[in-house]
Amino acid sequence: MQNVESFYNELTPVLEKIKGNPDTFLEGTDVSKVTLWRWINGINRNYPDPHKLLTLLSKISGKRKPQEVFEFFGGKIGEFLKSRLPHLLIEDLEIHPDQSQNGIFKDFKSFIIYILCETESGSTLDEISLAIAKLAFRNLGFSQPNFSEEMKRIYYGMAEEGIKDFEQMGILELRDNGRYHTINKDIIFSGETMMRFYPELIRNFTAPKNVNEYTGLFGYQQSIPAELAEEIKRETKEFFLNKLKKMRENKCNDGVPFQIITFSNNLI
Repeated sequence: MQNVESFYNELTPVLEKIKGNPDTFLEGTDVSKVTLWRWINGINRNYPDPHKLLTLLSKISGKRKPQEVFEFFGGKIGEFLKSRLPHLLIEDLEIHPDQSQNGIFKDFKSFIIYILCETESGSTLDEISLAIAKLAFRNLGFSQPNFSEEMKRIYYGMAEEGIKDFEQMGILELRDNGRYHTINKDIIFSGETMMRFYPELIRNFTAPKNVNEYTGLFGYQQSIPAELAEEIKRETKEFFLNKLKKMRENKCNDGVPFQIITFSNNLI
């Protein structure tokens, strides 16, 4: 609790400076006026959502690189952000505080379209249509989608609709090679976005018979000492950071879209 108090002792004066004109700083972010008020007034003294805090502090400081934000505020604020968002230190990523993820992703289909186009190679209309087809038929309980001409038109229509929505938002473009790309790459997904869509990624792109062999999805639970639980959490995070670094170092224009998700936590 003492660490939380000292953290807010540094954060509150920063946020106090914008409470007179919050709209300028909150516009476009996923931080609401209620959330800002809670942070300033110490309601429910828990640590804030680090993703939301990062976008707000990016607007306040005018910095667009995570490392720059961490260093600009320093102290307990910088320590907190570094500990919760260590993957942002691996590469020189860009923060886009005016791009609200709650406004971008209206459903799982839009999330799939976005992450396919956000990769280095981007995606084609055919590839997006195929992903939507697999998603639709998996939800209906079929292992393989129906590729009749009529169904192809339906898949293409759904893909074109999702692409058009993103183009109108100004976050997607069609390049000369016929592949769609997001304007911004290496997007930092918020905790809310990950919790909303990552479980669906596992459910919709994993057949039960292929769970271990093809997707690497494993799980185990046991009662263990608290110290060991913390050690495993650190090791899991280190494993993810290692694979993240390897993927970023080897991203290419002719690769396959690939996803890695890790999770480890106490059950109570």
